[in-house]
Amino acid sequence: MQISPTSLVLTLATLIPIAYAQSPTLSSVAAAPFSASLSGSVRDESSLPVEATVTIFTQGLRRQAVTASNGTFLFPSLKTGKYAICAVPTAPAATAQNPFVDSCLWQDRTSLQVPLAPGQNRQGVIVPVRHGYPLHIRVNDPAALLPAPLGKIAGNHLAIHVIGPSGIAQPVLISNRDPKGRDHLIVTPYDTPHKVLIHSSTFILKDATGRDLDPTVTFNVTASRTGPPLSPITVSVDRPRPQP
Repeated sequence: MQISPTSLVLTLATLIPIAYAQSPTLSSVAAAPFSASLSGSVRDESSLPVEATVTIFTQGLRRQAVTASNGTFLFPSLKTGKYAICAVPTAPAATAQNPFVDSCLWQDRTSLQVPLAPGQNRQGVIVPVRHGYPLHIRVNDPAALLPAPLGKIAGNHLAIHVIGPSGIAQPVLISNRDPKGRDHLIVTPYDTPHKVLIHSSTFILKDATGRDLDPTVTFNVTASRTGPPLSPITVSVDRPRPQP
């Protein structure tokens, strides 16, 4: 029996659409890695729910979600990977009298991480947040020698950082400005040693007693949850530093 060329063409034309329809499409293959999900709630030290902005990130992906009033959150359509998770409490959860630590600011190797497998629906993840100590630093500048800052960043003329046990230096942002100077504020974890580094190669600074400070000065601070408040850190901009 012989098959004519015309019959062969018709047979192939009939089979090809069937084979194509049974093959996975490019869109379904691309969507498969993003089939996992992650949900849970933000809780404080007393296991009470906290409203917050939750951030998750892994290699090549970063997402944020605002919790419901009961502190719950959901991240759908996630790819496989190990996700670091942190939370920043929002008003009315965070108050000036009893502020929370920004866990996204103080990320280190001990921070919460959650692995996700393909298609896994990870539920019940608890993201902890804790209250912290509002560390205030006052910079007196009666002669208005400091240049205007860029937003809340102090700039290179006067740099203020806090270093925790992880060794990561965090800038202390400006919380308030007035004609005589500026205030800096950062919320640090309780009962944890920190170092405050204040540096200026442009100006000579003085401490609260009027003594000239080195270009870089360090203050060791540890705020106790049950102890008295820390003595305020105050420096004053006195005059331009002579340049070589």
